[in-house]
Amino acid sequence: MNYSAEIVCRTCLSENCELKSIFETNAAVMLRICKFQQVSHNDNLPCTMCTKCYTLLEQSYNFKKQCEDSESTLNNLIKVYESKLDEVGQCYYCKSSFNNSYDLNNHDCLINEDSNSTDKESQIPDDFTAFLDAKAPPPLPFQCRDCSQSFQVQADLDLHLSTHSQNGEHVCNRCNKQFATRQMLKRHIKIHLAHKPHVCQQCGKGFAESHALTKHIRKHLGQPREKKHLCTTCGQRFSEPFYLNVHMRKHTGERPLMCSTCGKAFADPRSLKAHNMTHTGEKPYKCNMCSKAFSQSVNLTKHIRIHTGEKPYVCTECGKCFSQSSTLDKHSRTHTGEKPYACEHCPKRFAEKGTLIHHTRTHTGEKPYICDQCGKRYASAYELKLHDRKHSGIKANVCSTCGKDFATRSNLLVHTRIHSGEKPFVCSVCERAFADKSALKKHFKVHKGKDESTNDLQNLDSFQTIDHVTLGGERLYFNIH
Repeated sequence: MNYSAEIVCRTCLSENCELKSIFETNAAVMLRICKFQQVSHNDNLPCTMCTKCYTLLEQSYNFKKQCEDSESTLNNLIKVYESKLDEVGQCYYCKSSFNNSYDLNNHDCLINEDSNSTDKESQIPDDFTAFLDAKAPPPLPFQCRDCSQSFQVQADLDLHLSTHSQNGEHVCNRCNKQFATRQMLKRHIKIHLAHKPHVCQQCGKGFAESHALTKHIRKHLGQPREKKHLCTTCGQRFSEPFYLNVHMRKHTGERPLMCSTCGKAFADPRSLKAHNMTHTGEKPYKCNMCSKAFSQSVNLTKHIRIHTGEKPYVCTECGKCFSQSSTLDKHSRTHTGEKPYACEHCPKRFAEKGTLIHHTRTHTGEKPYICDQCGKRYASAYELKLHDRKHSGIKANVCSTCGKDFATRSNLLVHTRIHSGEKPFVCSVCERAFADKSALKKHFKVHKGKDESTNDLQNLDSFQTIDHVTLGGERLYFNIH
C-alpha cells in the first residue's frame, strides 16, 4: 500500500488530516529541545505533523520553558533572600551577626546603650534621614528658557527644545520623526540624549529611563524576563511587544527605517544605527586588549572572546562549545537536518541564509563583487579573494611534492592524493574507489535506478532524497522535498 508524506503525521501516523511541515515550522526544534524525537531531512521518514500533534507539542514546549524560567526565578529569589538575611542579621553599631531579627533586636549592644530602648528614634542612625535636610542639587550648565529642566551638554538642550514647539507639531529635530502628542515626543527624544542620567553601577552603562536600567540590572542578577509575546510564525517569544513587532519584519520583509545618507532600508533601529556609523566612521567600542574598535557593543563582546577563549554556548547533543549563539544555531542544524531557507527558483533548501543567497545568484546571474584591477565579477567575496591572489602573487596552498599552487586548501588536499595514491571514497555497490567525492557522485550515475544504491546516494548528498522506505515488509512512498 502506498502512502504520501502529505497524508501521514510523523508523530501519530494519522492520515487524511490537516498537516504542517516539520521543517518549515519550528516543530523540528521543539521536538529536539523537548527530547521527544530526533528528526532530520535525511532520516527517510515523514516530514509532516498533524495540527493536533503540533498543538500538543507547542503546549509541551511552552510548559518546559515555563518550568525552566520558574526554576531560574526561584533560585534567584533564594539568593536575594539569603543576601537580605545577611543584611538583617548584623547589628548596625557593633557589627555582631545573628541568625534572626529577634536575637538582633534583643541583644546587649556594647556600643549603643539605647539599643533596647522603646524609643524607635534611638535606633535610627544619624545620617539615615540626612537627605531630608539636603539642598536640591544645582542646575546643570545648560538651562531651558521655557521650563525648569537643565542639561549636561548643549546638544541635549537643543534636542529638548523640540518639545516646546509652538506650531502644534510634535517632531524630533534629530531624526524628523513625528508624534501624535508632546508626551510621546518627550519619551522618544531620550534615545538621542548624549548624557543618560540612569547609570548601572556594575558596568557603567547609561540609560535614558529608570525602567530601562531596572531591566538591565536583571541581567546582572540573572533574573529572566517573562517572554509572553509569541510569534505565531516561528514560535519565538519576546518580553516586549516592540521586540515582537520588529521580529515580525523578518517574516514580512518590511523595512520601514531608511538611512538619510544613502537611502538603504532597515527593519530595526539597531541595524540602522550601526549602518549610520559606516558613514561617520564612528567606532566608540574599543577593545582594551588590542587596538581594534567596533561600532556596536555586541561585536566588541564577540571580539573579546577571541582573546579570552570563552565559548559559553554549548551544544546539548554533542557538547561542542561556541563563542556565538548564532554559530550554535547553525551547528544544531547538523543534528536536526533542519533547512529553513528555501530557494524561490528551485526545490533546494539550505541550513544557512548565506548559502541560500549565494545559491540564488546561480539563478539570477548576479555577481556583485568586482575586482578593482581587472574588472572581473564574482558571486561571493570569497571567490573574489581567491581571484586577488592571481594579481598579488600570493601562493597560500602549494603542493610540497610538485610545487603546484591551489586556490583553496581543500583543492590542495584532493591534489596530494595523486601523489599518495589515496582513494578514500568507495562505491558500496561495486567497491570502486575514488580520490574525491565529486568523482564518486558522477560514478553513482552508472548505478542510477538500482534500489541497492539509493541509500548510498542519500548519505552522499544531503539534498537528494529517498522516495520510499520499507517498514514491516510494506513499502511506504513519500513525496519528500
